[in-house]
Parts: sequence; structure tokens; C-alpha cells
Amino acid sequence: MKHVQKEWEHRNLYVPEELDEALESVRSDMADCIRQELDGEMAVTRHFYPVMIHLGLAEIAKLSSVEFAERVDQIPGVDSDEFSE
Repeated sequence: MKHVQKEWEHRNLYVPEELDEALESVRSDMADCIRQELDGEMAVTRHFYPVMIHLGLAEIAKLSSVEFAERVDQIPGVDSDEFSE
């Protein structure tokens, strides 16, 4: 597969700044590890995002709705009370 942008589905994500900063930090750290330990380059769209989503979906699937709401409430600027809006 040469161009994931042409062959894969597309989604836009909006995240609070704090999560975006954490995302960038983890992405950068993993890219550095792959470069140093595997002598390779990690493509964000082709490698990082699919793994991030795969792992996240696996964790979300384990949560009850109450546990999910509790996790939502842990994110600054996001509130489970907004579910009804």
C-alpha cells in the first residue's frame, strides 16, 4: 500500500490541548525508540494512529457505561453531563 490517504477511511479528531500535547509526546518518544532500537522510521498516519486507535478501542470495549463516563470526567474540559446535550 503506497498511499493510505487514498486507500483508508478519513476522520477528523478534535481533542483538548492537554491530550494533544500528551499525544505528541508519546508519538515523538515512540518515533525516537523506533529510530534508535529498530533503525527505522515510523509513519504517523500509517503506523502510529492505527495502533493508538486499535489499543484505545480494545480498552474502551472493556468499560461499562459508568466506567466510560468516569473516564470522560477525568479529561479537563469534558464532562459526562454533556451526554444529554
